[in-house]
Amino acid sequence: MRHAPDHALRLIEFEYDGEDRLLVIGDNGHGTLLELVLVPAADPGRVIHADRLRPSLFEYLR
Repeated sequence: MRHAPDHALRLIEFEYDGEDRLLVIGDNGHGTLLELVLVPAADPGRVIHADRLRPSLFEYLR
């Protein structure tokens, strides 16, 4: 999980419930794609979600 933000394939800023968030798509260092959500988006300091990349987010890799 620590590898993904530093080697991100995509960074997507979005708003959820009035809070700016940063979606990071990257790999875990072993080839598995991950999705992470960090807050706040401007100065990410906290991971609030981490999981394998869901198919619904594959579109961001195009």
